[in-house]
Amino acid sequence: MLDAPRVLIIGAGLTGSLIARMLQAGAAGYPVEIHVWEKGRGIGGRFSVTRSDTGGQADTGAQYITEVEGIAGEHRALYNHLYGEGTLVPMKTVIAGTRAADGASGKNWVAPHGINAVAKSLLAASNARVTLGRGATTVERVAVTSAAGKTRTQWHVSHTNAQPADVADELLFDAVVLTLPVPQVLGMGGEVAELLERSDLLDALVSVQYSSRYAASYFYSLDDAAAKAYFEQLPWASRYVGKEEDPDLVFISLCAAKRGRTDAEPPSVLVHSSVPFALRRMDSAATADVGAEMLIKLRGLLPGLPSPADSRTLLWRWSQVRKPLALPGGQAAIDLGEGGPPLVLAGDAYSEYGSRFDGCYDSARAASTLLLKQLGILRLRG
Repeated sequence: MLDAPRVLIIGAGLTGSLIARMLQAGAAGYPVEIHVWEKGRGIGGRFSVTRSDTGGQADTGAQYITEVEGIAGEHRALYNHLYGEGTLVPMKTVIAGTRAADGASGKNWVAPHGINAVAKSLLAASNARVTLGRGATTVERVAVTSAAGKTRTQWHVSHTNAQPADVADELLFDAVVLTLPVPQVLGMGGEVAELLERSDLLDALVSVQYSSRYAASYFYSLDDAAAKAYFEQLPWASRYVGKEEDPDLVFISLCAAKRGRTDAEPPSVLVHSSVPFALRRMDSAATADVGAEMLIKLRGLLPGLPSPADSRTLLWRWSQVRKPLALPGGQAAIDLGEGGPPLVLAGDAYSEYGSRFDGCYDSARAASTLLLKQLGILRLRG
């Protein structure tokens, strides 16, 4: 019986969750032990949800998933699976304004119970062992000798919450996948930095740029009849804001209405700022002050907006990739392992489709194929 290779996926966002699911499915019964470390407190990454004591919740990153014609065909089966289990449903509400990049002819999907349910479903299907609140700091190649006297090379991964009682073997892996934003990959210590220096990718990675924006969520009480009446009279559930209306806000979502949950949740509103607005404030202004400023601007667009009972504001420092890397041969993932244990870079920055579901799927498929091949599982299956 073969020992199950231990694979560590760093980041429990959409790409990491897709890789875990694809790796488990691709192994087709061969043993593989999948671990996922997530620095944050919850699963989802940019597919995240914030909740309030009012009972409301808001998708703070991705708002909906669009099937782009000519791209989505290869993974429509996944959409259908997520629809069949109730994780995704077709969007039935109106989106006001336009955004050509999303593909006007494609179907839009929403997650009734929050957009992070997509990542949760994928991870559940993978049987991955997920650890929250654990961020990787260094990755080092080490030689490990078994009790039988056999030596093999593995990756030793250090993390932010290391404890004296940590078992050394639990930090050793046969493959590591980094799904972090490129600036965080570049900031990692250990052998990652050395491998990047030796590769011909460092300059390209350093040049990758992300947009930054704030997400402000405003929540209303379940018994706020005035708020409920106010939102019910609006003719849309999501709206893109034109620059001529307000250059500092770009998107508004009536969260419960967008997800078809007005009968089950109190009202809540999500607002995304523009990139220039975020850049002017993110290194100097207090987050709570930014949220208050965005509420004033929102009231300028929605006169008579009732006062919320609660609010949350967060900064997406690495919201979306402005221009993905142009990798040779249409690659969508990179193996830095130099012929040894795989050390794979994956995520929307590495796919030509960029920061959309399609880009994450494309990179996850490339990464999982690399892993299956490098770990010898494809050879065993063949």
